Amino acid sequence: MQITEIEIDKIHRDPNQPRKYFDEEALKEMAVSIKNEGLINPIEVDESSVIITGERRWRAAKIAGLKEVPVKILKITEKERFIRQVQENLHQNTLSSWDTAEALDKIRKWRANSAAELARDKFHKGERYQSGVRELHELLGLPKSTISGYLALLGETGEMKKALQIPGFQWTKVPLVKEAPGKYRRRLRSLVAEQKTI
Repeated sequence: MQITEIEIDKIHRDPNQPRKYFDEEALKEMAVSIKNEGLINPIEVDESSVIITGERRWRAAKIAGLKEVPVKILKITEKERFIRQVQENLHQNTLSSWDTAEALDKIRKWRANSAAELARDKFHKGERYQSGVRELHELLGLPKSTISGYLALLGETGEMKKALQIPGFQWTKVPLVKEAPGKYRRRLRSLVAEQKTI
């Protein structure tokens, strides 16, 4: 795989990539490092110069004032690009819980045989759901229980959904709220959304 230099302004971000949030302060810190040491790891792009992996490095390199950056050019489909982006973000723990859940669900839907098959399994109890969790586990390496937990978050709304979009939000208590008696759920949801002890 050949590494080449490309003008930074000819590289484009992927609007469909799973990561939605980039910490501006962290980007500025990375920009200082890039200014001093250069860009150590190349950015992966497709044949149209759309970023596959390395958007954070690309953003920081722009802040640092680089005119050209090292890239690896890969021949890749749109779906393969998305899966590669999910893998990188999961390994670097840079996705919010909500973005992770949406990304896993998107891949799961691609791998289903039909929309009707998914619709029949909307309560996540059937064979297709279990098969989808197993396929995601084999593809991404995440434990099946973690995948199921993330997918269960997609039914959340309001303050809980907003909280799940915050990077670093501890999502593992969210499923516990559903198991609590109904009269306590609203208060528990607020406590969990605010990351207070329950």
